[in-house]
Amino acid sequence: MHIGKTIRRLRMEHGIQQKEMARQMGISQNALGSIEKELWVPKMRTIEKFCEVTDVPVAQLFLDSMGPEDFCLPERDCQDVLDIVEIASRKIQRAKVVAP
Repeated sequence: MHIGKTIRRLRMEHGIQQKEMARQMGISQNALGSIEKELWVPKMRTIEKFCEVTDVPVAQLFLDSMGPEDFCLPERDCQDVLDIVEIASRKIQRAKVVAP
């Protein structure tokens, strides 16, 4: 699972500088940098705060962070699981757009 890389990608997609994101999350810029470099695993509250700032559902962040290495499956089955994760991710995004 690559939470840090996903956080970095989403932060950049939202056009938020690292210093500003760290401020909005209530953590230091060094802490956010360590998370993005995957040197430090964020606590759930930090993940929730990031999702609150970016308006990304927590489930979406976790789904986007998953890769083949997260499954103990034969190689041939990994793509099937990743396809299911992709479908779930799209459903979450659509539900977010539809929700009031």
